[in-house]
Amino acid sequence: MPLATRPSSLSEPDRVEFVLSNFEQALKDHGLDVVWSKATLCPNRDPTQPGHERLSCALCDENGWVYFDPQPIRVLAMSHALRQMFMPESRYEPGTAYVTAQAEHKLSFFDKLELTESKARFYQVVPVEGVTYRLKYKVLEIVHIIKNDGTTIEPKAVLVNADGSITFGDTPDAEFLSISYTHRPVYIVQDILHYIRDRRQTEAGSDVLREFPNQAMVKLDFLVRDESAD
Repeated sequence: MPLATRPSSLSEPDRVEFVLSNFEQALKDHGLDVVWSKATLCPNRDPTQPGHERLSCALCDENGWVYFDPQPIRVLAMSHALRQMFMPESRYEPGTAYVTAQAEHKLSFFDKLELTESKARFYQVVPVEGVTYRLKYKVLEIVHIIKNDGTTIEPKAVLVNADGSITFGDTPDAEFLSISYTHRPVYIVQDILHYIRDRRQTEAGSDVLREFPNQAMVKLDFLVRDESAD
């Protein structure tokens, strides 16, 4: 069931027709459920600086963006390898994927997509400060905890709370902890393949401008900020 076909006319051999009915069926059968949040600039961002120069911003966690209007939608995901079958010049970057949403869901640059059913593993180092910790992501399951002296803490001894934070029975006897855990993957929109994808067509004898689904390149959020190097 192709999502796009070549037109029968030889006058436009390079033009591809998007088959909307096939896309909607593929979205229903193979789509991924995500929570889509729109991005806007953090009001604490210093307009005279290229980055987010105001340190310790609790509003945006120092990433320069604030997210609003979270809503559940479904997207159709395509791997990089599959996309290269259609676009051999397609670039590859680690942690990227291509997703397409329905036309009414207008994804834009730096919007956030959080998968609601998939799992991934993440790890981070935190300083020891008390017994309860809110990590970068909501924790689904603790996989491994190691203290800075090389000893480990049994994951089953740590409580995973309903809000995704974790609680130790006592303050760990360490300066730092390296915690590995599972979470819901989060992607950030990095590129829109066709920023405007509208097409005029005749419907019931009238000329109308129809919006079509657009494809976006997304990247794992911690790679956008390169937190893998932290």
